[in-house]
Amino acid sequence: MRHSITPWISLALAASLSLGLSVSAAAQPDTDTALRDASQQFLDGDQAGAIETARRGLELAITPSEQFNGHYLLADMSSQTGDHATAYTHFTQALGVLETHAPDQHAMQAEVMHKIGYEAFQLGRREEWIEWGERAQTLIRANLSILFRFEEDDLARHRMSAFACDPGQGEIERTNFTVYMASGRDVACVYSVQGNEEIAMTVHVSHQPGISQAQAFAGADQAVRTNRQAADQLDRGRRDFGGVPVEYALYREQTMTTGVYTTQIDDWTVKLRLTDYRSVLSDADWDAAAELTFGGTADMAAHAENCDTALRGTGTLTQPADAAIQTEAAAALALHFMNAEDTVLDRTDSHLDCLIGELPFQPDGGVAYGELDTDGNLVALTGHPSGNRDLLVQVAPSDSPIAPGAHLTVISPGTAEFFGVYDSLPSSETFMADMDRLFGREIGVLSSVNRAEDGTVSMTISGTIEESQP
Repeated sequence: MRHSITPWISLALAASLSLGLSVSAAAQPDTDTALRDASQQFLDGDQAGAIETARRGLELAITPSEQFNGHYLLADMSSQTGDHATAYTHFTQALGVLETHAPDQHAMQAEVMHKIGYEAFQLGRREEWIEWGERAQTLIRANLSILFRFEEDDLARHRMSAFACDPGQGEIERTNFTVYMASGRDVACVYSVQGNEEIAMTVHVSHQPGISQAQAFAGADQAVRTNRQAADQLDRGRRDFGGVPVEYALYREQTMTTGVYTTQIDDWTVKLRLTDYRSVLSDADWDAAAELTFGGTADMAAHAENCDTALRGTGTLTQPADAAIQTEAAAALALHFMNAEDTVLDRTDSHLDCLIGELPFQPDGGVAYGELDTDGNLVALTGHPSGNRDLLVQVAPSDSPIAPGAHLTVISPGTAEFFGVYDSLPSSETFMADMDRLFGREIGVLSSVNRAEDGTVSMTISGTIEESQP
């Protein structure tokens, strides 16, 4: 599991971007400032100073968001400096804040649970690590459709990379999923082998742009060496599995054999980690696990190429002053509310996604991606907070004869806002540039719709409010 310092960006489109963490009017800006300063200090190499600055920031925290951010940053920095006991404490306190003030944010809670489990593992508490993983899986299972497309025969295709997690073959059976990053940029499929609890097989898919095959393997191999310092290397080499070149290494420590296999396809690393605690697997068993794993990479290169082509749009954003266009957009948003009990929380469509980048949603970031249809055509560009879709920033084509093109909208429970029109779908670079402007409040709302608890829909158009009953 990789840790990285969280970017502490105090930007939001609306209060709803706090992901359910309440914000008090009495909140002090000093906490956010201290945490940003601490993050920069850590990146500059002043680890002790960064931790002290973060502690001062946490002491100033008033709101749940500030408390969560403070505990999370202290935990993250402590973990990276090897102080796993302190990291465990602060991740646990961060989880407590989430469970109290954001009880519905299951994906975010699960991510923190995985981090707690990682620290427990580093402290030698393997059973607790397993327990935390099981708790996390119970929470995120319902949200897996955001990250995976489930196909025929229970094949689970990771939407962003197109990696296919096989349900299993022979004595290898897929039993679970692990989401290390709620955005979907680091996930794993968990398998059992021969029904033996003393054999652990996990297939990781992680976004690591700009690295080579050799660098991907070196990172994975070093993680094994760090955790198994007493192990002796049995074998190391490069072979083709599942039609792709794979680098691997096997180690033996007393009665245990463990191995790591990796390949790099475009910006995605696929890694098999297999540990046989009693060394009962044959060479054929190890090869079968590798073939099953890397056979899932068959469509990844084509998907990466489709994404490169699909995200080369030419559309540009305009904010027309025409009241008819604003009214048309508001009416379409109102229709969305009338036809849907909720916003798009569950995803059961057949789209694959093209990862574009990160977005500064608070408190734990977000992800921007393009949605492709089954033919590889771009149908929308979307951004949402990590691990949930109860708030969507989206550019999607409109069938409106008054305002054709693609509409930029922000949709959250009970609220939808219209920000402008593209003449066609934009490129990924244009979309991200416009997201910077949106988060910087440089792009204003043209029209909006609000749905009250009693079902009343209010439309705001150029300062005029109209109400209708659904």
